[in-house]
Amino acid sequence: TSLMMHLAPHLVRNDRLTDDGLSVEPAVPGVVALFHERSEQGPIGFASYANAETGQALFDSAVGGLTQAVSALYEGIGFRGL
Repeated sequence: TSLMMHLAPHLVRNDRLTDDGLSVEPAVPGVVALFHERSEQGPIGFASYANAETGQALFDSAVGGLTQAVSALYEGIGFRGL
């Protein structure tokens, strides 16, 4: 929700934000579930806590990580210990 508030705030319906809590069951690392299987309203977590500033921080972090990964590929991947 925060990311959408940063990227496309016109698509966020602030009057319809709901909090579904942070817990998902079962908690199995690496298992991806569709949102409608985990939440009746759509969000997982506390959407009412979302804001554009947090969205910008998430976006900047993602872009930074992707830039670093692409740069590493461009420069060539080195294998250590070989």
